[in-house]
Parts: sequence; C-alpha cells; structure tokens
Amino acid sequence: MNARNQQRAIAAYDFICSYWRQHGIAPSRAEIAQAIGISKGHVVAGVIGHLAQAGLLEVMRDTPRGIRPKGMQVQFEQADAATCRAMLTRQSRKASVTRL
Repeated sequence: MNARNQQRAIAAYDFICSYWRQHGIAPSRAEIAQAIGISKGHVVAGVIGHLAQAGLLEVMRDTPRGIRPKGMQVQFEQADAATCRAMLTRQSRKASVTRL
C-alpha cells in the first residue's frame, strides 16, 4: 500500500470509529468518501477492504452500513494512527510475500 492510500485508510478508520462513537452505527460509504475527500466509490471500497484485511474492520456484505471496527462494543477505544499504520504496513508486507 502506497503512502497516499495508507493515509486515506487511516483517515477513513479514524472517521469510521468517530462516527460509531457518536451515532452507534457505521457511516455510509458516501459519508466516508466525503469525510476523506474522495469522490469515487470504488476507492472507498478498496480502502474498506484494506482495513478489513488488516483486521481493523468487520464488513458485513449486503448489509446497509455493514462496517464495524473490530471489537466495537458500547465503548470503543480508538486505535491511534501509529497502530493503524503498523497494522496496514504488516498486512501489505504479508500480501507482498504471498504474491512471490
């Protein structure tokens, strides 16, 4: 994952966690796109996919707002950006090794 996509993923994760704490449900993909400043739906889907592969999100397919930070309960402690970055980097390394 390149630096630009990694920053998008961190911003999206922070937004999703914040939205969950405030509203008790996940934001829509359109809300995520607007929050991180992108307009293409497939980019949001890719970011969500990377976060799910890194173990940060649970994604419930075919469910409106079916995104949940792992371990999200009534109270959730947000992973800081460094933790998120480390998990995404580790996942990228795994994917690179797997492709070889």
